[in-house]
Amino acid sequence: MKLNSYNLYRQLLLLWGVMLLSVSCGTDLGVDMIYKSAGSIRQYQVTNQSLVPYVNRFKERYLAHGGSLVASIDDIPVNFGDTNEKVGVCLIYSNDQREVLVNLDWWNGQSSRRRELLIFHELGHCALGREHQDNKVEKSNFSSSIMNSVLMSERDYRMFLAPYHFELFTRDGDVLLSAIHQELADDDPIAVSSSQ
Repeated sequence: MKLNSYNLYRQLLLLWGVMLLSVSCGTDLGVDMIYKSAGSIRQYQVTNQSLVPYVNRFKERYLAHGGSLVASIDDIPVNFGDTNEKVGVCLIYSNDQREVLVNLDWWNGQSSRRRELLIFHELGHCALGREHQDNKVEKSNFSSSIMNSVLMSERDYRMFLAPYHFELFTRDGDVLLSAIHQELADDDPIAVSSSQ
């Protein structure tokens, strides 16, 4: 089969698009805050030791942002378990006990930062009572919260780590918006200044 330059260009463009999507897109979390029926019993009482450093980092960041419910975070075990094909879930039982379950297969293929992001997201549900917040920052593709139902890329999380934590623990998105708008202005001062 002979390819002309136009078809070759189209195929290369399609391949580039697929590669870009596979690198830049987040992981769709779907419905990951699940209310269990009466009579359901929490599966675990303590957190898996390999997950303790992530839970401790959550508690440290929570305290640094003025939080005071550390004891209740300790009452939420985080473990590997059946997540019904989701990467992670927050389970809320009828007696108000909670637990986080993480998909071990997903976990094993992730970096430390992506793991942290998932634990912070699920504890955002279980410990902080946060719902999904699926907004994007205006004129960008950045999530406006860790609580987005699509787990953002590691690059975005690293780029705005402190502002994302501030938004998670204080529910104040202004610092994050300011940081993202500043980054956009640094990249393209004409586009951002014309949008203000």
